[in-house]
Amino acid sequence: MDKALDGGWGWMIVLAVHFMHFLTGGLDRATGVFYREILYDMQESSASTAGFTALLFSSRFLSGPVAGVLCKFFCCRKVMMAGGLISFVGVLLSSFCRSLSLIYLTLGFMTGVGNGLAYTSGLLAVNDYFSRRKATALGLATAGTGVGSFVLPLLTQYLIQVYSFRGCMLILSGLSLNLVVCGALLYPLPQAAVGEEKPAESVALRAVEGAEKNGDGMKPDEEHSAKQPVSADAQPLQTADPAPVSPCRRFFIQLWENFDLKLFLNWQFSVYALAALFISAGFKPVAVILPHHGQLKGLTRTTSVLLISI
Repeated sequence: MDKALDGGWGWMIVLAVHFMHFLTGGLDRATGVFYREILYDMQESSASTAGFTALLFSSRFLSGPVAGVLCKFFCCRKVMMAGGLISFVGVLLSSFCRSLSLIYLTLGFMTGVGNGLAYTSGLLAVNDYFSRRKATALGLATAGTGVGSFVLPLLTQYLIQVYSFRGCMLILSGLSLNLVVCGALLYPLPQAAVGEEKPAESVALRAVEGAEKNGDGMKPDEEHSAKQPVSADAQPLQTADPAPVSPCRRFFIQLWENFDLKLFLNWQFSVYALAALFISAGFKPVAVILPHHGQLKGLTRTTSVLLISI
């Protein structure tokens, strides 16, 4: 049964995820502007200052497996709204930071985790709503990164010139809060589209739930009672079901299952993963240092930011 709708409210999902990419991708590209201002404000070394950008990018993408499991537990809508709140708090607190270590925590780690939760849940929501038109829907949704890469670095530089760096971060935190609005649009699929089938439980979960049983599938007390003679007037024994797995334990089991290292035995997947590693290692640092490098070469602040947008 095709569970996807391929239209209808799905296009609103695409619009919400497009704007999510506009915000998260645009803020990623604006890190070059942040780097230059923090470098001047904190008077730390270039390598130390650039560390917050490494933490921002790594925490964003490393939170993907956790976000995927959270979407199974709480739905994509709640996960994106939670990510928007975390990102908002991270950017907001960074405007009050007076030390580089606090910038690492707020603008680096918190903002990265929040953007990562929003990023993963948004892509999963589009994937659920589309089947035949999935490629088109994902293309339109991820195009928001290109729009945000052009707009937000220039907007950030303008806000810094008018309101200073700390005032700019206050405004951008309010902009990040719109991730909550994007998440509110991610309604789960209607029951008619989802169907009545229950998802199959994982092998690990079934193994945990049956851990108390012995080798022949019977509990010790059931095996003992089976050996005793049964009188005619004896009442049937009530046997308890296997103890349910706690939600916390179930979460970590599913999280562990997401790390399927057997994928790396597939040479095509390994080549693709290696290519993605080189791509990220190549262009992410350039976006960070390009505005500062352009200014050192004699460009104005605004023109150096244009290098990122172009």
